[in-house]
Amino acid sequence: MNGVATWRGQVPAWECDPDGRWEFGFLAGAFAEAARIAGADERAIRAIEGQRPVAGALVEIRTERRGEVLHHTMVDLSDGVAFARASGPGRGPLPSVAASMTGDASRAATLDLVRGRESDVMGHMNVQFYAQRVTAAEAMALGAAGRADARIVRPLEHRYRFAGELKAGDAAASRVSLTGQGAETLRVKIAAGDGRPAAVVESDLAGADRAPVDLSDRFQPPAQAIADPVWSAGDWFPGATDREHMAILSRAEVAAWQVDHTGIMPPRFFFDRMAGGVPFLLAGMGLDRPYMLRHGLGRAAVGYRLRYLRWPRAGDCLELRSGIGLVRDKTWRFRHVFINLADGEAVCSAEAVIVLLDLSTRRAVPLPAEIRDRASALEI
Repeated sequence: MNGVATWRGQVPAWECDPDGRWEFGFLAGAFAEAARIAGADERAIRAIEGQRPVAGALVEIRTERRGEVLHHTMVDLSDGVAFARASGPGRGPLPSVAASMTGDASRAATLDLVRGRESDVMGHMNVQFYAQRVTAAEAMALGAAGRADARIVRPLEHRYRFAGELKAGDAAASRVSLTGQGAETLRVKIAAGDGRPAAVVESDLAGADRAPVDLSDRFQPPAQAIADPVWSAGDWFPGATDREHMAILSRAEVAAWQVDHTGIMPPRFFFDRMAGGVPFLLAGMGLDRPYMLRHGLGRAAVGYRLRYLRWPRAGDCLELRSGIGLVRDKTWRFRHVFINLADGEAVCSAEAVIVLLDLSTRRAVPLPAEIRDRASALEI
């Protein structure tokens, strides 16, 4: 297949028709994003022909120029078979963000645009959509490495470190490699199309039976282990006393549309539920929305650690309990645990390191003394 990759991703189950195929609007959106990444006007995309991929499929759009026309072909990365095609006018060379993705199967990556609906009230891409891209990058890397179970390998743990912001309209690219720290640990780097770093994520992977996977025969490990850890903020895990002192922020059923093609609720929706509870924690600290707007403040996570103990399925009822921990001059922690209400067992724990942002400079600022005092009184 000629051309360069201008879009790569995994078809989300929640964007599919009842027949399990990608809804046409989302398929068309992927072609539109590929056109924009290739430097063309997305409105120039002409009629899309061919088949729609199924939920969970790992797909790539490859673009080539013939004269003043760009031809886009969507292919299945597992077998190279073409799904659909589109074309449209386009001039000038394809950008480096597309060219840099070509022929890099040992570091398989996602490539797309940050959509407006993926931005939160802070004006940057919400962490749940980082998680969605990480899941796709994991599956793509394993698929490119020849693992037949690429679509059902799941993380035991995720560790995030954020280094910048992605905003609507940015091209977002991710690359995957071994860390050298363990045969089952992948490192996913997410950056803007112009190279600005956004996040680094470590994934400890396991098969569907939760047995760790050995990837050393599939990836070339680095000459020496990567020295800088993604997460260095401790090893908190909720004990019985912690759970008693944590606030119940939500109780909700896992909806049928919130599971992936394998039938489990993926990491993205853990983040979605945590994001919905965070404003209540902030209000308890005195950082409600009116206060933040009045003082030109926002907040951002600089790190996350999640441990996945069980994978919820549609119909499971989850309780989210959350609290505040380790308040410092410029940072504090949000701590969360998801509990299956049927048996009271934890299914996931998470801890995040948060900073207060000056929205005019986009830089971290110290917590006001009265806010720090209120937060400290709530520590678990």
